[in-house]
Amino acid sequence: MTLNALFIRLGFVLVWLFLVYKWGDWKNWKRYYSTILFFILGNMIYDSLTYNYPLWELTSPNHKVTLSTLFTELLLWPLMILFYLSKISKLTSWMKKGLFLLLWIALVSTFELLINMLGLIAYHNGWTIWWNSVFSNFVIYPLVFLHYKHPSWALLLAAILGISAVFILKLPLSTLK
Repeated sequence: MTLNALFIRLGFVLVWLFLVYKWGDWKNWKRYYSTILFFILGNMIYDSLTYNYPLWELTSPNHKVTLSTLFTELLLWPLMILFYLSKISKLTSWMKKGLFLLLWIALVSTFELLINMLGLIAYHNGWTIWWNSVFSNFVIYPLVFLHYKHPSWALLLAAILGISAVFILKLPLSTLK
């Protein structure tokens, strides 16, 4: 990872650390731990299955993609999921939860647009920012909240969605690792 890319990623982590510290439920991080792992595991499964046919991948100018991915999976995403869950779980009505979800998806999509503009993510094989930022986030973040509330249902649904995605996205089975 170049020094510039490292500073950008560290900057993102510092922003999310501040947000979680200031407005998240940092003290009760253990409540969210299994769901954070669920999110990371889902991404690691994606990384493994699409290794030879990526739809999107984190990039770095010197192509140390594995380092970029690990940095994001182990530092950035746990902070984002901790913040998301600590906010949405405290809302009392489904309408407030739905509005927060829409706001969250807009925020995460904007964040991805920013990292795309900085050249830190690349799209391949027909995948676009609209697929990822709009459609996928409408699936991922309700699934993350479902896991927080009902882990067994979320695991079952994630397996069904994952298998379906292989066929819907026409991932070549010969490229699966």
